[in-house]
Amino acid sequence: MTNNTVDLTPVLEGVISLVVAIFSIIVIPKFRAWLNAKLTASQIEVVKTIIKALVDAAEQIYTNTNKSGVSKKKYVMELAKTKLAELGYSINDKEIEAYLEQAVRDMNKDKDADVKAEM
Repeated sequence: MTNNTVDLTPVLEGVISLVVAIFSIIVIPKFRAWLNAKLTASQIEVVKTIIKALVDAAEQIYTNTNKSGVSKKKYVMELAKTKLAELGYSINDKEIEAYLEQAVRDMNKDKDADVKAEM
């Protein structure tokens, strides 16, 4: 009698290797990119702090000039993009703009409160 069994171990090893290769080439980089695109709560606080500091700086720099809000916004947007990229934060212009507008609104509320307090 002859034993007609076939050893499928090499075939299974090849299939498993192929699945692992595909997973590591396609899925892992996409997951890593997705994960890196999401900012943690502490990173968002860093973003807000940086943008608030830049808004305050723009106010100081352009205080005695005829520069408009557009010039100040451009200044903050450019520096924020540069600084956040240096920190490795993945954030788009719309998100930066939203935090910028929030910082300006907060700054104006503080100014209004100061004026009311002086009255």
